[in-house]
Amino acid sequence: MTTATIVLEGGATRGVFTSGALDYLMEQDLYLSHVIGVSAGSCNGVDYVSKQPGRTRDCMIHKEKEYNYYYGFTKFIREKSLLDMDMVFDKYPNELFPFDFETYFASEMECEIVTTNCETGRAEYMKEEGDRDRLMKLCRASSSMPLVSPIVNVDGIPYLDGGLADSIPIKRALEKGNDKIVLILTRNPGYRKK
Repeated sequence: MTTATIVLEGGATRGVFTSGALDYLMEQDLYLSHVIGVSAGSCNGVDYVSKQPGRTRDCMIHKEKEYNYYYGFTKFIREKSLLDMDMVFDKYPNELFPFDFETYFASEMECEIVTTNCETGRAEYMKEEGDRDRLMKLCRASSSMPLVSPIVNVDGIPYLDGGLADSIPIKRALEKGNDKIVLILTRNPGYRKK
């Protein structure tokens, strides 16, 4: 394992580009000591730590209608969510696209999932080292975009998408003290948000 920090940006379905880069690293058996993931990047990050190349891609790109996690407009009104978060963070990891919790929890890599605390408005860098349900809840919170997904309560505190407070956590990566930081972005070079 290489001592370095990898930072994984969010971006909803743009996360499939991140998954391709991580799949390549896994194929080369190149694992970094620290992983920081935001939103879709948190989902990519846990798949990287669990050493499951192709899993993120399989979760995002499929033709089977029963695996679809997008709600239509009518369901959006009823469910108060554009995405079927139970499908993505319960049915996918436990049934359809099994997540290797055992490998994840046994890993020496440190994985931080960026969330936004709704009470403070600040980013929190959360970890889980043994509880399967809490790990998926952290990923769900990190990926819960306002007005699109419901707030997620973790340990009695409301959280939303980590990208609201720290979309590209470079400062956090620098705090790790590693000489190398690898940043995987999903936007074109030179992109600036308007």
